[in-house]
Amino acid sequence: MSPEEIKNYGEWVKRERLVLGLNQRDFAERCGVSFSTIGAIEAGTAKALGAKVKNKIEAFIGTGEPQIASATLKSTRNSGIEHFSPMLQRLANIVALDDFNERVLGVQKGIECDKSHAIFIIFEQALKK
Repeated sequence: MSPEEIKNYGEWVKRERLVLGLNQRDFAERCGVSFSTIGAIEAGTAKALGAKVKNKIEAFIGTGEPQIASATLKSTRNSGIEHFSPMLQRLANIVALDDFNERVLGVQKGIECDKSHAIFIIFEQALKK
């Protein structure tokens, strides 16, 4: 990847991480990469970006597909708490919708709250259905 592609990729990773409501340390842990790697990627200062790291990040994020929580779903299945899988999948599907960011902004403006609170409200409403 060129330095410009790494910068754009880093901006995308940061945006997705913030939508998930995770700090860099938690995001890195869930992706299976180091905290310093995520920091460098988001800052656009990563010297190189290998396929293995990209695959781990994209597998966790889900690259915009309904499997955004696939890594979490897999770990819940392996730990014997399968009852969380349907709930996580529903939340992943909500995040994957094209209008998700617009919905978050609408809730933020409507009740004057921060982004994390707006996302929580959207998820809460979805889980009540």
